[in-house]
Amino acid sequence: MASTMISLASATPSATLSVQETLKGKMRLGSGSVSTLFNKEKGNPSIKKKSFGRISMTVAVNVSRFEGIAMAPPDPILGVSEAFRADIDVKKLNLGVGAYRTEELQPYVLDVVKKAENLMLERGENKEYLPIEGLAAFNKVTAELLFGADNQVIEQQRVATVQGLSGTGSLRLAAALIERYFPGAQVLISSPTWGNHKNIFNDARVPWSEYRYYDPKTVGLDFEGMISDIK
Repeated sequence: MASTMISLASATPSATLSVQETLKGKMRLGSGSVSTLFNKEKGNPSIKKKSFGRISMTVAVNVSRFEGIAMAPPDPILGVSEAFRADIDVKKLNLGVGAYRTEELQPYVLDVVKKAENLMLERGENKEYLPIEGLAAFNKVTAELLFGADNQVIEQQRVATVQGLSGTGSLRLAAALIERYFPGAQVLISSPTWGNHKNIFNDARVPWSEYRYYDPKTVGLDFEGMISDIK
């Protein structure tokens, strides 16, 4: 008879795997019996065998492919918002995520944002996919903002700009570029910075160090410390 594969699912939500995936073997059907071949390696799920007359079936139960993954620590910024929601003090003030709110603590959309949205509707702009490098007009003004519109690096086309998914996505792309094409390069990160920035470069295996940025005495920029550390 021709061979066949039977998919099985355990009673637990985390254990919907086929016999082939779970047991690293394959199901063979022949002469009215079902047998399963599998490797008894450490970490395999528990195995139960059932017999029904001439049919023998081996089933994996209590399977979890994620049990070896440790829970990541909570985000320090979003944790402030969670603590704010849990606080019952009527005078509480959320100093966590930088987002505009009304007096009723509802999201506030700036008038200029509403105007921009209306302009997009009037122009009939759609939601088509952008080119792989992002929105060309956005990339152009971003480079001009950073370097100056009349800078020679722009005139000589020595600047490459790629749009990323907000700050986190942009840093991750930069980290991947540095790790692949500039091995040994070190990134300078301001002190203080957002809690996820260091982890982005750690995950990409890019070394980093800090430079002074904030002066708690003046509640402003530590310009002298910043220049000294960057040099």
